[in-house]
Amino acid sequence: MADTPKPNPPTEDDMHWGIAYLREDIQELRLGQRSMQDRMDTMNRDLAARMDSRFAVMLTAMIALIGISIGANFTFLRMYLPAQ
Repeated sequence: MADTPKPNPPTEDDMHWGIAYLREDIQELRLGQRSMQDRMDTMNRDLAARMDSRFAVMLTAMIALIGISIGANFTFLRMYLPAQ
């Protein structure tokens, strides 16, 4: 059987260029992560604002319905119960 030749280790100059490219890639990933976080923060703020506005509408409607039901109860009681 023939011996397989061992690969030569990369030279220091090749390692320097490889490290430089890795640093650039890492910086690009960090910038992409920041922009992604900024977009997510914006989406969260928008969603929170929409939920708050819908909650306010729901709360107003619930208060109005409770007021109407209390008024209807008092009207019913006045109409059908004798005054004392």
